[in-house]
Amino acid sequence: MFREHHRIRPAAPAGGSRSHRASPCPAAHRRVAATQQPGREAACAIAVLEDRTLEEECLELLIGRRATRAARTRRAKRIVNGLSSFKYPSVGALLRGASPASAKIQCSGTLIAANKFLTAAHCIAQSPNGTYWIYLQHAGFFSISRDAQGRNDIAWPEKEYATEGDPADIAILTLDQPVPSIIPMLINGTTERIPFGYAATIAGFGRTGGPWVDYGIKRVGFIDVAECKPSLKPAHHICWNFTALTHGGKLRTNTCLADSGGPLFDDVDHSRLLGITTDGDRRDCGLGDHSWDLKVYRWYEWIKEQGVRLPKNRSCELAPCVDADRHVVGETRRLGNKVPEIQYSIETHAGMRHLMVAMNGEDDGNNTNDFDLFLARVSSGEGKAEVVCKQDGPGQFGFCVVDDPRPDRWQITVRRKQGSGLVQVVVTQLPGPAVPAVRPTNPRSTPVPVSRGEGCR
Repeated sequence: MFREHHRIRPAAPAGGSRSHRASPCPAAHRRVAATQQPGREAACAIAVLEDRTLEEECLELLIGRRATRAARTRRAKRIVNGLSSFKYPSVGALLRGASPASAKIQCSGTLIAANKFLTAAHCIAQSPNGTYWIYLQHAGFFSISRDAQGRNDIAWPEKEYATEGDPADIAILTLDQPVPSIIPMLINGTTERIPFGYAATIAGFGRTGGPWVDYGIKRVGFIDVAECKPSLKPAHHICWNFTALTHGGKLRTNTCLADSGGPLFDDVDHSRLLGITTDGDRRDCGLGDHSWDLKVYRWYEWIKEQGVRLPKNRSCELAPCVDADRHVVGETRRLGNKVPEIQYSIETHAGMRHLMVAMNGEDDGNNTNDFDLFLARVSSGEGKAEVVCKQDGPGQFGFCVVDDPRPDRWQITVRRKQGSGLVQVVVTQLPGPAVPAVRPTNPRSTPVPVSRGEGCR
């Protein structure tokens, strides 16, 4: 049972797999009640209103880091028991469809070089030449490069995967063009043994387990490395047990469908990739699950042999690199009958290279939800809004970019066409000299004709 999106289930060789803000605490949308609960591991109870989500940095600001991981949201659905996130720019979603406008979530993955995206082999094994897209909240959509015969440029150990399954569940997708301003995640090529009890972070765009069909929201969570079950090879895997919502006063989480291919990285050094999400025992991904990742250390030399120029330090091809703490604001909200539309107003100032706005909403794979993104410039004095980019296709992912934006006021609108669920809106303002933004060859929608090279990716 590969943890990929539920709609596509490749035959699993022996075993299985897991595919398929302005202010961080806007008072108008959230209320935190920090109350002691004697006899329980959780340090506080969190009541979340309207958007029903709370960012880790918001919790840290209000109740401290220790309480952050102990906190449980009563209403929010989270990776399983995880936290909505706009950080980790190198973590992206693998989509499949004729265009980004209609593409559906398939798996998660990680940018490991400017034009290389690492994911799980079972995410592409059934259709290695299908039409895939990489979605990055801070860079947009990218298609997969193709060779002279029209085949996708994907490296994966096909023979080993066919015979061994999980121990060879790795694939590298070459993008049609580099992502210049995202810092790729470093690969662990030095530490073979990950000790039991080691704290690590997981991330992905998968569902939150149980009955919830809520793919498409980027979440992070925390695990403690544990002994693998006898059928798994310790040299090939990193394992953990999801036996409690909190442990030792810390929040504990799990991966689920569509988290496949996503990263497991060092809890202290978040730039070091240790594992690739592979699978777990329980289909519902709930308490009692035993889950595992592919250990990337074993594949470090193979990755280099595929022509991947692995970075030696945290840098990108075109400075300044996106810094989620300095350049990014975001929010997770819920759209539905009561709140069919949300709007944000932002300002750009002199010296901005790009204004980028991303949207990714809950996607159940059956077109139940349809949320649209609009970016408009608000004319000074007149108060009129000129739409410069619209992302109104049937898919749940959208991205707008404005190159070299002049100082101005902007209005972001996310509108529910049908359905209900969570949506993430992420704004990245990248400073620096104006250069053309990287744009995929098949954009999600036709840009609204405007001047100054503005439009959509």
